[in-house]
Amino acid sequence: MNLVKTGLLAIALTTVATAAMAEVLPVSARAAKENAALGVRAGGFLITPKADLEETYNDNVYATTNNTRDDFITTVRPEVTARSSWSRHALNALARAEMNSYEDNDTENHTSSTFAVDGRYDIMNETSVGGGLSWVKNHEERGNPNNLAGGVEPTEVDSKSAKIGAYRGL
Repeated sequence: MNLVKTGLLAIALTTVATAAMAEVLPVSARAAKENAALGVRAGGFLITPKADLEETYNDNVYATTNNTRDDFITTVRPEVTARSSWSRHALNALARAEMNSYEDNDTENHTSSTFAVDGRYDIMNETSVGGGLSWVKNHEERGNPNNLAGGVEPTEVDSKSAKIGAYRGL
């Protein structure tokens, strides 16, 4: 029994020593470090490019009960954001795409995209007006219950939006 207690004490001391050697940062510094924006400065803007690549296997591409077809789908997601770093006012833009390419069933290939811009004009301290515009072209996959074509083919969905607002602090 004494040997077990000694072993547990040694494990506990090793754990404490290892934790003490780790970098100790306040929560605010950790969050800032982990979420630091990478990108390129262009005048008063931070341009941040990003890209994802994904390979997926689908054993029932057409979402049918019989005569199923399988395929590999390559998805590429490029994205670019631009954010102003001005002390007053703000202007932001986003361009994003998602390109799905099927290896054997190329009739299923499709591209979704998003374009958006928004901004804020500071009239005076604690008073501003702003607004934004966006356009999204998306696709509902076969088998998705929201697919309006009843699963016959992927459905393209376009949405456009505009917003405008004002803020006055008290």
